Amino acid sequence: WLKSGSMAPSMGRAAPSRRREMGSALGIAWMLRACGLRCGWRPSNGGMLAAALVPQRCPAQGALVHLRRSRTALRAQRGSRDIPYIDLEEVAMAEPIWTNHESKLDTVVAALSGDGMGVIPTDTQHAYVARIGSKRGSRRIYDVKGIRPEDRKPLSILCSDVSMAAQYCDLGSLPRSWFQSLKRCLPGPYTFILRATSNVPRLVFEDNPGKRLWERREVGIRVPACGTVKYITDQLGPLLASSACSEPSEMWESQRNKLDFIVTATDISVDWEGIDGDQKLSTIVDLTAVEPILIRQGLGDASMFFD
Repeated sequence: WLKSGSMAPSMGRAAPSRRREMGSALGIAWMLRACGLRCGWRPSNGGMLAAALVPQRCPAQGALVHLRRSRTALRAQRGSRDIPYIDLEEVAMAEPIWTNHESKLDTVVAALSGDGMGVIPTDTQHAYVARIGSKRGSRRIYDVKGIRPEDRKPLSILCSDVSMAAQYCDLGSLPRSWFQSLKRCLPGPYTFILRATSNVPRLVFEDNPGKRLWERREVGIRVPACGTVKYITDQLGPLLASSACSEPSEMWESQRNKLDFIVTATDISVDWEGIDGDQKLSTIVDLTAVEPILIRQGLGDASMFFD
């Protein structure tokens, strides 16, 4: 049947998945014939599928089976995987992280260097984060929050300091008094809406066409007073972020199959004692208009912009 190119009689009646496996085996049979290999491979009486599952007789056939097994293992791993849950014990938000914690966060840095997405602490709520240049990472943030494409809003940009923020937003055009007030607020629990520079990747603006905010190329800049954010952004550059309203333990139970890591700082809850849930957010100030506009009152005091 190799010379004639005919198939085993059972192939026409096989299920689609089995026919695909049979077709792969047939392709390998013809490859062996074309290359003139003398490896002793022969189809068994069980048909093409049985022959495809005998890797020890042929190197090429073994590679096919190895690939099939690898894909099966990957699907199983995605279904029930354990992701890193990093608890930075006794780390206050605004303090630099300790040396022994840096090795733990290197796992996070490695994940974010690709298209990874996970949860880290900030100086307000925890946040879903991805590398600023990762299109897949940014869309994973929208997906894990269940936001439909037509309802998506721009993701905030987390920076390590004002100097890094100045590369992605136009601080030079701000009135001097606004800029001085901004510098007094940062690092801190604020999000400032500013005009974007050309350094902001196009993907930040193209997920929600037709929205005025996206068309005007404005970005929300954050410089949290958080050692974890500073360490990661010093290593990778800015991160795209969106608030994660659930507790880390709850996200571990319900979302860990959708995340690549969860980082939490133990002392973050101490700073929230006596604060209502709707106040555990950053204060948002829009600095793109003629006058500053308070979009949302959160943990930060923005009165200096309106005195």
